[in-house]
Amino acid sequence: MIYHIIHKSDWVNTFGKEFYEPSSIVKEGFIHCSPAEKILDSCNNFFKHETGLLILCIDESKVRAEIKWEDLYDTGFNFPHIYGKLNKDAVIKTAEIGTDVNGEFVLPEDIFI
Repeated sequence: MIYHIIHKSDWVNTFGKEFYEPSSIVKEGFIHCSPAEKILDSCNNFFKHETGLLILCIDESKVRAEIKWEDLYDTGFNFPHIYGKLNKDAVIKTAEIGTDVNGEFVLPEDIFI
């Protein structure tokens, strides 16, 4: 299972479509994803102080585009990148990402299937 963080409004805009194609495909050639153990790091590094976030739970075996695990930014950790549009039938669950009283991101426990 890999995970992708998205604004809820962006996901709503994909309703009725077979594929999800974020702007990162045009800019960077891939869709950024995270393994389970790096979701909170990704939230805090790229979405701090933002609200209305969803996490897409993606079954890697159902993704039609190529997935590469790579460390493109010298973080010392490989992240999954989807090189192409994401077929939405690979998304097996979505969940809202909340925050605690201190504004820190909190993940729903049921996303780890």
